[in-house]
Amino acid sequence: QFVQSAIQGVVGAAPAALDTLNELAVALNNDASYASTITTALSLKAPLASPTFTGTTTGTFSGPLTGNVTGNVSGSAATFTGTLAGDVTGTQSATAISAITVTGKSLTGYVSGAGTISATDTILSAINKLNGNDALKANLASPTFTGTVGGITASMVGLGNVSNTSDANKPVSTAQQAALDLKASLANPTFTGTVSGITKTMVGLGSVNNTSDANKPVSTAQQAALDLKANLASPTFSGTVSLPAGTAFSAPMKLTAGANLASASFGAVEFDGTNLYLTTNSASPTRKTLAFSDSVPTTVPAANLTTAPIVPVLAWGNNRNSQTTMPALANVAAVAAGESHSLVLLDAGTVIARGLNTRGQVTVPVGLTGVTEIAAGASHNIVRKSDGTLVAWGDNSYGQTTLPSGITTATRVAAGEKHSLALLANGSVRAWGDNSFGQTTLPASLTGATITAIAAGSDHSLA
Repeated sequence: QFVQSAIQGVVGAAPAALDTLNELAVALNNDASYASTITTALSLKAPLASPTFTGTTTGTFSGPLTGNVTGNVSGSAATFTGTLAGDVTGTQSATAISAITVTGKSLTGYVSGAGTISATDTILSAINKLNGNDALKANLASPTFTGTVGGITASMVGLGNVSNTSDANKPVSTAQQAALDLKASLANPTFTGTVSGITKTMVGLGSVNNTSDANKPVSTAQQAALDLKANLASPTFSGTVSLPAGTAFSAPMKLTAGANLASASFGAVEFDGTNLYLTTNSASPTRKTLAFSDSVPTTVPAANLTTAPIVPVLAWGNNRNSQTTMPALANVAAVAAGESHSLVLLDAGTVIARGLNTRGQVTVPVGLTGVTEIAAGASHNIVRKSDGTLVAWGDNSYGQTTLPSGITTATRVAAGEKHSLALLANGSVRAWGDNSFGQTTLPASLTGATITAIAAGSDHSLA
């Protein structure tokens, strides 16, 4: 159809003189394959609509340019008017490529690569290298490294002034030395100014009060020691008083002349410078005078001296258990009677017992000496020794012979029917044994009081 139309066009355009076949053949260059020649020539032409060019396009063209331009555009063909459409839009002087044209393209042939990006890389090869190298990088935030990290200096991490010295070998800094100079040594420290923050407990003196030596009270141990001493003024001794041996220049005892007592006192020895007075008879103290004068011989004749008489201990009453059968004794110091037994204390500090022994009350402990006071209960005994300690034996059914611990300064003892009492040197009282009637429960009024005497009844006590 196209060829036919072309032929018709040629015929129609022929001059009026071209009206013979010969003339037509000349016009067609005597080409017997004119139709094929025309077809071939047309195949080398680009369509007007959306033409596609190959090779190098030259010449000039005008009008709108749409679609994609491939290949090279040079020469006058590089200059065009109108607008562009498709991936490249705008005009020759103001072209634009849309973002979607670039970002929307598929990365055909993409693989993760390695190496350093250079100017010869294409966009795709550069992206390949970026992705390959990204896996070898550490995060900026909380990075985790492997192997040995290099290229980082102490200054980069803010430690430019720090040396790589182990803690054990680090020297003492100036500031540290200044701080140490303000401290005291642990060994033999020397402090200045006022030391605070240290308590008496820290130095092992938690029980000490800040009392001056002049105002310190008498301690318990000191008082116990004092209780074993006699007063310098009007001392009272217990047991046997021993005097030191005299010498050629000193007497074991020396009496100072003084005034006589206003009234006789049993056991008193008085010396007025001329006469020596001895007071006897405890029931009715009687002062006996031993007068001396310059005419009296310096020695007392032996005929004037007599031995101490053997004075029997008198006992009477019920003798069913021989409690009143007493031997003749000398130097008796004291006696005591229980329910059915009797005790005798000799000057030598020993004890003799007679009578009923069903509770062991007359079985005197072996080796008992140094006794200065005795007391007898119904079936038990308690005695005080010269060192302030106590010994008890006999019936213990109510604990009356179980001595309380710590009694070392006793000055008096007393025995009830089934209980015992002791007076201590500090004026306090101890009581133990049967308490059926409260006889061993000390009244509150005795607390802090100084007691001077004690006595025990069958089921009651006095102080």
